[in-house]
Amino acid sequence: MQNLVEFSYQSTGTSVKWDECGMREMQQRAFSARSNQYILLMSPPASGKSRANMFLALDKMHHQGLKKTIVCVPETSIGGSFSDTDLMAHGFFADWKVETQYDLCSDEGTDGSKVKKFIEFMSSEAEVLVCSHSTLRNAFPQLQPEDFNECFLAIDEFHHVSSKDSNVLGAQLQRLMDESDCHILAMTGSYFRGDAEDILSPEYEARFKKVTYNYYEQLNGYKYLKTLGIGYDFYQGTYLDSIRELLHPEKKTIIHIPNVNSKESTGDKHGEVLAIINKVGYIKSIDSATQMITVQLHEPDARGRTEIRVADLVNEDRKRLQSYLRKVEHVDDVDWIIALGTAKEGFDWSFCEYALTVGVRRSTTEIIQIIGRCTRDSSNKSHAQWVNLMVDPLHAPEETAAEVNDMLKVITCCLLMEDVFESSFNFQTAKVNTEEPKSGANLDDPEDGVVSIIIDKGPKPSLPLKGLPEVKTDRAKSIIDEHMSDIINELYQRKETKKMQFDKIDADYYNTSFIPSVIAEKFPDLDEDEITVVSEYTLVNLAIKPLKSETGEIDRKYVSIAGRKFKVADLDINLIKPLNLFEGRSVFEVMSKDINKDMLYQIKNLVAGVNVSMSADEFKHVIQKAAMWINTKGTRPSLNSECEKEVRMAEAIAFAESKRGRAHALN
Repeated sequence: MQNLVEFSYQSTGTSVKWDECGMREMQQRAFSARSNQYILLMSPPASGKSRANMFLALDKMHHQGLKKTIVCVPETSIGGSFSDTDLMAHGFFADWKVETQYDLCSDEGTDGSKVKKFIEFMSSEAEVLVCSHSTLRNAFPQLQPEDFNECFLAIDEFHHVSSKDSNVLGAQLQRLMDESDCHILAMTGSYFRGDAEDILSPEYEARFKKVTYNYYEQLNGYKYLKTLGIGYDFYQGTYLDSIRELLHPEKKTIIHIPNVNSKESTGDKHGEVLAIINKVGYIKSIDSATQMITVQLHEPDARGRTEIRVADLVNEDRKRLQSYLRKVEHVDDVDWIIALGTAKEGFDWSFCEYALTVGVRRSTTEIIQIIGRCTRDSSNKSHAQWVNLMVDPLHAPEETAAEVNDMLKVITCCLLMEDVFESSFNFQTAKVNTEEPKSGANLDDPEDGVVSIIIDKGPKPSLPLKGLPEVKTDRAKSIIDEHMSDIINELYQRKETKKMQFDKIDADYYNTSFIPSVIAEKFPDLDEDEITVVSEYTLVNLAIKPLKSETGEIDRKYVSIAGRKFKVADLDINLIKPLNLFEGRSVFEVMSKDINKDMLYQIKNLVAGVNVSMSADEFKHVIQKAAMWINTKGTRPSLNSECEKEVRMAEAIAFAESKRGRAHALN
């Protein structure tokens, strides 16, 4: 298994520390926005969004005149996060209570009966209801928007909602905003709405107060978790042939098997579950009350145990199992969970330390959610690990180019994670100091007035940067503060970014023309000055990375730009504009650390060949010369050569390999 990226955190404990009201850092930030009618809470998995909702809902009902709270989750298994909670014991003014009959995420009842119960709730004296997105969606046509007056509607995993007409829940939400006085809390653990349609059209989104708590704040503020690894491994044949070396009975593990309609699946999902279990042992017994499986191991695990407890969420008959999992309290109640479409967003198993995903996931949102299953803070782990097991692109039976493309998507996503899970800066315009330094001043000492990184002045370290324009409008400020991750994700999806990683596009064009064009497309309401400001803040967010010690402490005087070390006091945005932002951290430079040179060369050729234009006649002519070159020199022509003829021969080879038309003369 190869780690593409690994992150270290300082374990400050700030994100899990409670205040006098029992609120953690993120919850305090959300509660400070309680007076707003519409709140959009963007916060990572495990940061406490469900309890933040409870604090807000109780304040809305006790102090703001609202009568009811409706909590909607995408799947019923998540509903347990909103069950009765003792808040007063930790200092809050009220407890969170849900009447059993209005917990519509329980195992009882059909979809039809739950809709009837929802409608009954709306005219009852009850205060709180918990249901699925589906129940709200199906109940809404039987009600009027004004029926939601004096209600607080909380929608968990809000990235499921779209502004498009085909998304019924999205349209219903916009009607509520237009035709009722309903208060709305939208909660999401994903910043990456570029995976699908926009959640809200700009005019509706502008009505929400955004509360953002980023991934680095969350992970760096944990008490126990110190490192996070994101990696991959390859398989040939079927994944079941290679998965054994990635299975660790001693680790608290969630395994996601591929969708039955995907090329990675064998087509027999239940057979795959049994095969995975049989890799490490055999089924000894199944508890009829909980559906938990006891597996007798072939040999003791690293902890000396001979048995492990496995939850099979691939089984469609899983209500008793889901009920058991919602009540898990002890670390050894569960060892493995095997799932297909579940155990992702909102699934709470804090002991999980290892997430193994089989097959390529094309949605950044889905990957974030899966990684979030293993990054919750718990005393049983100091390291969390996500591994993606995927087809070896050079041993795929037919579609090599497609497999390479899938692999690059995974690696690109890992690089994107580097911009998400790592510390970032609060960039500020540096005032140019024309005064001479004081006599005897130590120019390397931040306390002597030299421009340096300012730490502990806010949620992110502040970095003054000369030449960075001032943010003069609220709209530009909100985009920089709240949508930067989404902009960066959008850039990573564009072919121009791939070309930048090949050095096949001019860096100055990419930085000063392409980035502004993407921002103008994404935010059409911005004027030219705002586009320029947002573009330059995007540029520095992509380019400037912190330098950190082995303990995770940020260097205050130096930063990393394009793989090189720069002194903070010398930074100027004009220094950055001509640089290739991905130098030192492109897809292929990351891969080259762990992949053998021959494989790396072939992958690079396969991708490069997609962009090669060559007639059949030219190909025949050039490929013969390439064969002669190899026979004479013993090496392949280089794509990076200064000789145009050599480059064209290399392109012919790339073109052939990208089409799987490998020339026999080269074998």
